[in-house]
Amino acid sequence: MSSVRLSGSAVWTTCARPIQRQMHNAAYAGTAALSALHGACLSHCHSHSRAVQRPTPSAQALQRQYHQQPSNMTKDLVLNVLGSLPTAREARSFLKRFTPADLFDSAAGTLADPGAEPDKNRIGLFSISHGISSDDLRRIVTTLLQLRQLGLFPVVVVSNPPLATNQDVVNHASRVVEAIDVAGGRAIPLCDGIFSIGSAGVFSSVRPIQHALRLGQIPVIACLGFDHAALCRSPVATKSALISLAHKVADVPYLATPIRFIIVNRSGGLRINHSHIPFANLTEDFETLCAQLLGTDPDEMDTVDTAQDLELIYSVLDVLPSTSSAVLTSAATSASLIANIITDKPFNTGIFGLKNASAVPESSSDAASGSDNAQPHEPPTLFRNGLHVERHSSLATVDLARLQTLLEASFQKHLDAKAFFDRLDRVGSCILIAGDYDGAVIVTMERNVDTGAMDLPYLDKFAVAPSSQGMGVADILWSRLKAECPDLSWRSRCSNPVNKWYFERSEGNLALPGGKWTLFWYGPGGLDLVDSYKHMAASIPASFFEKPFVQQKPEASKPAAAPAHVQLFPERDLAGMQTAQTAQA
Repeated sequence: MSSVRLSGSAVWTTCARPIQRQMHNAAYAGTAALSALHGACLSHCHSHSRAVQRPTPSAQALQRQYHQQPSNMTKDLVLNVLGSLPTAREARSFLKRFTPADLFDSAAGTLADPGAEPDKNRIGLFSISHGISSDDLRRIVTTLLQLRQLGLFPVVVVSNPPLATNQDVVNHASRVVEAIDVAGGRAIPLCDGIFSIGSAGVFSSVRPIQHALRLGQIPVIACLGFDHAALCRSPVATKSALISLAHKVADVPYLATPIRFIIVNRSGGLRINHSHIPFANLTEDFETLCAQLLGTDPDEMDTVDTAQDLELIYSVLDVLPSTSSAVLTSAATSASLIANIITDKPFNTGIFGLKNASAVPESSSDAASGSDNAQPHEPPTLFRNGLHVERHSSLATVDLARLQTLLEASFQKHLDAKAFFDRLDRVGSCILIAGDYDGAVIVTMERNVDTGAMDLPYLDKFAVAPSSQGMGVADILWSRLKAECPDLSWRSRCSNPVNKWYFERSEGNLALPGGKWTLFWYGPGGLDLVDSYKHMAASIPASFFEKPFVQQKPEASKPAAAPAHVQLFPERDLAGMQTAQTAQA
């Protein structure tokens, strides 16, 4: 066997490719031969793992050169990402969470200790259809390699076709591996040792995945498992395989927590009633989405396949921590995964300026037939198994002490609590609380100077607890507000660092006199209400003191009571916006 090479195709060239040829030549005539070949593959992986742990001097030099001098393509990708992020805070977050990752200790020339820095091993669990076209496969492979360069470790599961044979299953996995190899990546097929079938269901082992990742390979998993009742290997249902694998991966410290579960299909994200769904909180929206899919025109979307994807996402997220999320995308729009994974925000066309580096030129066959590229692809949809949002129409049902703590932690300012809650008592419309005071939205109804009526919805506060960031709380509150109200306005200090986010999401803005505030609005009635919005925003008092913020230690006292004459807020329909931290002061 040839010596280990640590650049290019590495282990795939030295061990996996000869074994792949043996697999094809054997044609999988019997399970004994299949087991022997897979055992040989795992044995080679073990031997290569030992070899890499004690590399030769020349291998050490190659290792340092490969990891310490990233390619111009990697540098350009990182610079492109940093230049496209909406705010400096998100750029800092990217540099903290996602850097061109490296399982090797380049100084020592050995494999990094998997227990030393588990936060580096960020897993993206991908489900790729067995029937994906060649062009789409090239697109998604390019995206996989870019994500790998940015610090995400893809683990690919290839779905099984109906009535698949063992040979069909392994052939589909080998096709994906070959595409990654051709694109300049390193991958290895895992066709044995992952799944087993027992009386209680499907069970998973992640040891082969660990070996692949420690060798710098992208594991490509075929849904084959050993059936202990039939004493043979057979295809495993894709849904059962993914749920079992997600559950196991989340429990292994070395692999850390999967931060994304991505389904790559033909049509892309959700489209219901002729509208794209960019984000869904499955805790509250799952049953509604299922019911809406049943009533969707089949010509608009493949409702059967989409409903199955939705159910699979719900089941997988149910076994993962709340910080995990899922994405439904097509290969044609998979490049937008980069922006989503970096910012942890829903997909919004036009917000990110990332170049579509994953674009694949249209082949002549596709252009002639119009088969795949001619089909419309819906933008991706982001899913979270998020938090319940409770709507309060009265201060009497709100824990005012906890709400004050949330607002002060989010804005990093001291709240003028008495004046603020007295004002809410008079003009409050509703308060939305996410989870256990992980986030809150406060909307008031302000006076319209043209009519004199209290009918102008105003976003007074939008807050997410610093300890709850990364859980998608802002997305959940944003989705809830957007579903409830067609028009909304808010103001933000001109010095607010997240104003770029507001400019991108609003439909209009106006600098208020004095140069201190900027007014934002969206909704069909916005232009007609500009003058009313301007007068209203200028009259709203500040809610926070100007003195420096000092975090107070919690006291062991009972929560603050609601004002003596608390009144029920008038029931109103609302509209909303979202930000990673706050709306305005």
